[in-house]
Amino acid sequence: MATFVSQIPEVRRSEWVRLRDIADNALLTGNKSDELSLLASLLPSLEAIRAVTTYGELFHFCSTGGSLPLLREVDLAHYDLEGAHDLADLAALFKAAPNLKKLSIHGLSGDDEEPVGDDDRLLQGDTIIMANLREIDIRAAALNASTLDQLLSACPVVEVFRYASGGSAVGYCQFHPGEMRDVMMRRGKQLKRVAVDFMYADNCEEWDGWDANDMDVIREDFRRRGIELEVSNLPSTR
Repeated sequence: MATFVSQIPEVRRSEWVRLRDIADNALLTGNKSDELSLLASLLPSLEAIRAVTTYGELFHFCSTGGSLPLLREVDLAHYDLEGAHDLADLAALFKAAPNLKKLSIHGLSGDDEEPVGDDDRLLQGDTIIMANLREIDIRAAALNASTLDQLLSACPVVEVFRYASGGSAVGYCQFHPGEMRDVMMRRGKQLKRVAVDFMYADNCEEWDGWDANDMDVIREDFRRRGIELEVSNLPSTR
């Protein structure tokens, strides 16, 4: 197993590190997400990361607060088309990169059952506030309303939110437009644009009782808040 004893401050970008192609013992035995975490911990001047990831917590070797102070953009894609990261997997990244401005992730799921209140602690017991994160782009995702609430509570200044359902947990959890409206009216204080694709989203219990006729009221609520709303592949009444 390779051993690293110092950081490499001059490296600023990591372009599509394909962790599944790295030999098991090339950097660190075990979970390939460990290798991304180890690499990032050695590169404190990183400004952008684009990586294909595997299962497990991300960036846990970087969990010291502010250890990636220059990181502005992260684009992650889960290698398994039938798998996804859990929201809690991002906790260490949020701690390490307080100045992150854009987060893109392909493959994210979350089906927390308990509603989140203003006094609840987020992301498995950690109070995390991303005070600079302005743009979130989530694809192949399946989040219920409580998990969406946790994410937006941790990211209070988000201006652009893009979301496309279709992750591995579709059929088990997925917020519907009414729940999305309720969360975003409460948490999205600086939202300017929301684009959501609900393809494959209505195969779960959360959509029972959904009435597509409510969409006009939902659109009006967003309009009154000055938020541009785009919704595609909206399921019919259940």
